[in-house]
Amino acid sequence: MKALSYRRSAGSILFCLITAALLLMLSQPAHANPKIRSAFFNIVFTNAIGTQLDSLPSRQNHCGVCHYDFQSGGDPWNPFGLAVKNAGYPLNNDTGRSNAIWSAASSLIDQDGDNFLSMFEITNRTYANTPTFPGLSSTNVDQVVNVAESDVIPYITPILGGDTTPPSIMVLQPNGFDTLIANQWTNITWTASDPSGVIAIDIYESTDNGTNYRPIALGLTNSGTYAWVPADRPATNTALIMIVAEDGLGNSTNDISDAPFSGLSPPFTNSHGVATTLRDIDMPGTQPLEGGADLAQPKGCAQCHGNYDPATEPYQNWQGSMMAHASRDPLFLANLVIANQDAADSGDLCL
Repeated sequence: MKALSYRRSAGSILFCLITAALLLMLSQPAHANPKIRSAFFNIVFTNAIGTQLDSLPSRQNHCGVCHYDFQSGGDPWNPFGLAVKNAGYPLNNDTGRSNAIWSAASSLIDQDGDNFLSMFEITNRTYANTPTFPGLSSTNVDQVVNVAESDVIPYITPILGGDTTPPSIMVLQPNGFDTLIANQWTNITWTASDPSGVIAIDIYESTDNGTNYRPIALGLTNSGTYAWVPADRPATNTALIMIVAEDGLGNSTNDISDAPFSGLSPPFTNSHGVATTLRDIDMPGTQPLEGGADLAQPKGCAQCHGNYDPATEPYQNWQGSMMAHASRDPLFLANLVIANQDAADSGDLCL
């Protein structure tokens, strides 16, 4: 009987300890993902280490880049944090986290509504209070907790010192009524100037008369020319080029071709069995220059497709396959040539 009573007492104590531990866990606030913080500072924006985005006098190593709660993070996320969270990349590996951060920072959407893009707030070093918080503005700074608000307010919106004039920019070529042949080199040309200097040029193309634009090149120097090979997406009098210029103080503007131009397919020859274009082959999902800073590592696929049976799992067998080594496989490259001969531009699908 004593042994039975002892076992019952021990079981009751263990039950109480487990219950108390569960209650303690449930009572704790949701904490920020420290790996997202690490990816922000140690992978994507190393220049931000040691700045106010990293530490403030009232809260060292804080979570304020993505969260209103500077101490423990978690819900609610601030607007920049929401952009990271909803970027569509997995946040359980370094590649996904860095791509999500890069996607949010490089977005053309001003997440916190202070008239400055997040990338400018984080990386530009020409304004007086650089860097500033990409998710905070005068309209939401009152929501921060576990930090002295007086420490945060000086760094919510860039102070530009009075220069709010954007650069002058003009698209020269193609500027309307041009005819460009796909898969052949041409030059996009422009002029841009600003007293503070033009620090970045971004070029976009529309094939539907300006309804949608896709990036051609981002972060170019102001050289005035960019060598371009138009993709084979026929656009008869519906193609436009938009060039965005940014000056050294974060002011930006754009110019668009004065009129639509045409992008035509190369002449069809008998060497092609089927007259196809990229419109027939375009795949859904992220397009070139629309993703993050890093290409995904193949080992990331193993999270779902590997590490359970080396003899049969897709990932383990793929590593030694012709597909895994296709870019240096002469047989694949030969078949790519044949594919392009049979159906023009079909090789783009493989790449």
